[in-house]
Amino acid sequence: FAVQSDEFNNLSLQGGSFDRVSPRMEQSLDKFRSEYGDRSKTADRLDMFGGDYKPTDSLTASFYASNLEDFWHQYYFAFTHELGDSKVFALSTNLNYYKTKDAGQSKLGAIDNDTYSLSFTGTHNAHSVSLAYQEVNGNEYFDYAHDTNAIFLANSLLSDFNGPNEKSLQIAYVLNMAEYGVPGLKFNIYQARGWDIDGTHYKGTGYTDVLAMDGETHYEYGIGSSYSVQSGPLKATAIRATYTTHRASENQADGNINEFRLVTTIPFNIL
Repeated sequence: FAVQSDEFNNLSLQGGSFDRVSPRMEQSLDKFRSEYGDRSKTADRLDMFGGDYKPTDSLTASFYASNLEDFWHQYYFAFTHELGDSKVFALSTNLNYYKTKDAGQSKLGAIDNDTYSLSFTGTHNAHSVSLAYQEVNGNEYFDYAHDTNAIFLANSLLSDFNGPNEKSLQIAYVLNMAEYGVPGLKFNIYQARGWDIDGTHYKGTGYTDVLAMDGETHYEYGIGSSYSVQSGPLKATAIRATYTTHRASENQADGNINEFRLVTTIPFNIL
């Protein structure tokens, strides 16, 4: 079950308890597994609770706590601040922080992980430039439940840039064509690099592949466009096309990938 409360001014609360997850590629229900750990280990329940507090129009703070049964306790904090006017110059600042600690039967072994990202986006009229730094402090991956996509770090791209002790930097550019008379159309390009991936000091049992990672590096770049229909019977239909390339050193987890994605989202009313 899941519940949400907006009873308080500027405060939204959410909570839930789930005993199965629906895989993205199947019509079924499955037990919870780790995205990066030993997939033979399963969990029967995921509990979460938290909220978003917006004291002013320009500031939002979020805090959530979750428990993946016999895997870990995970705590998430986020801070977003908006400053200025994009007609002149606007600056958006975003901080994300996760603390993960093994819990219960510790089916994935000992986990003690602190991971954060900090990003800045400057916007002037149609042009936005972003710079994001991300760091993992822990001898295992920063991890989350498989098939939930529950990761809100700035450098979670085709790769999550979440290797043990990894540092990463991303720069991105977005062109909003609404300023040139084509509302709904955007183009983007980005590049991200990760370095210092080191799992040689790992002592646990659930992420043993990291032991081979000693100074691993990787990089990723992507280019894409998106369009959202502005009116008519298909209003709000979104089309997104992205081409991404990822290159990695020998023992980095993601390997070498070239990928093209075309995603279409069509909203409709059931009733």
